[in-house]
Amino acid sequence: KVYINGDDVAAIYAALQGSEVGSEVAAYITAVKLFGSTKLDANGNPIQRGKGKGGQQKVEVATLDALTSAVETKLASTTSSGRAINSVIDLVNTRVTLPGTAGGGGGQSATLVYNSPLNDPTRLRELLPVLLDRVATKEAVEVVPRLNVNAAPREVILGLPGLTDADREAIVGARDGVVPGTAEYATGAWLVTAANLTPEKFKAIEKYVTGRSMVYRVQSIGYLAGGGPVARVEAVIDTNLGAPRVIYFRDLGDLDAPRGFQPPVAQQQ
Repeated sequence: KVYINGDDVAAIYAALQGSEVGSEVAAYITAVKLFGSTKLDANGNPIQRGKGKGGQQKVEVATLDALTSAVETKLASTTSSGRAINSVIDLVNTRVTLPGTAGGGGGQSATLVYNSPLNDPTRLRELLPVLLDRVATKEAVEVVPRLNVNAAPREVILGLPGLTDADREAIVGARDGVVPGTAEYATGAWLVTAANLTPEKFKAIEKYVTGRSMVYRVQSIGYLAGGGPVARVEAVIDTNLGAPRVIYFRDLGDLDAPRGFQPPVAQQQ
């Protein structure tokens, strides 16, 4: 994954451009780090903080070329590591304000802004799985154990914190329609795109959920082709960190063969 909270913003920008997130998202993430972002409400208006709202200001939406130019110009003159992004879900419903102004109607200058590509629900469904799959906001390699929302029993899903009963039922109802093997499935992005959790609710449970499994329980059975004794063992294997390790092991040789086990009959020569 591309770690986007490192010290070298130019290197982060280059890595994002070379990844699957696309040039627009790469430029937008870098712009957020360089210029900051403004949170928008459901109507696309800036959320006012504090009591003073000030006067109305003319705003003009910048082109992608203008966004890219502003980012690359700033990168050429900065040594800052930029602002930290705590979660990629924080990019939803935001916009960045670019340095400089554009000429507005009647001679009035306009503030240049660029809206997050993730503000559009259609593009959110397309981009969020890729971002969760290809971008990291934390440097730690060892991942804290999480709940696999694709496989967890309904009773476990119902225990997720910060959700309403309707949210939990929506999760259980939506997951059967998610296609295994997709980035949406593997990252749990479908919690937003299919189960319709709000970005705020997803962020609240993000550290608890995943779409991947890294701990597996296996049983291994050894037998003779001509019949006779059967050996049976069970192990729990943790594949986290890319270094599989056995964290539990027991011999089940004193138990009967598992249900449905039928070793192939030896062929007569």
